[in-house]
Amino acid sequence: MADNMVPESDLLAVKAKLEKVEKEYQEKLDQLSKQADDHYKNYLSEQATRSKLSEEFESLKKQLEQLSNEKSLREKAEGRIKELESTLLESHRARLSQVYNIPSDKLANKTLTDLTAIEEAIKLVGHTASRFDGGTGSTPVDKSNMSTLERFATEFDELDKRRARWQ
Repeated sequence: MADNMVPESDLLAVKAKLEKVEKEYQEKLDQLSKQADDHYKNYLSEQATRSKLSEEFESLKKQLEQLSNEKSLREKAEGRIKELESTLLESHRARLSQVYNIPSDKLANKTLTDLTAIEEAIKLVGHTASRFDGGTGSTPVDKSNMSTLERFATEFDELDKRRARWQ
């Protein structure tokens, strides 16, 4: 039985060898574990960055949609403004043509500013607007067939009308 026995020195040598191998493996395991921790930390950091960027993207997407809607509304408003300006211009031309007997073809290429200046110039020189009957003053009354009393009453009525306009 003594032959089956392994000397203690051999056992200690194997034990020392095993401890050395175990220590090497433990060092490698620690080193790999540290690398894994670093990679995991990087992964978590990148996940947080990705999440933040995703939120910013959604926010920008909503802003882009809102901007697109506002642009559409602005374009509609600009179109409506052009329509209204055109209508105003035509209305101003027609009014000047009717009120001051200016031929329409002379007003055709004038801007709103031009038309306003024309009207102001007409007012400065004292031209009065035409009446709807085409005249510029009161309708004359034929006084030849009137008696003196009737003529006096008519003159008196016209004088009252003039006074009323001046007050």
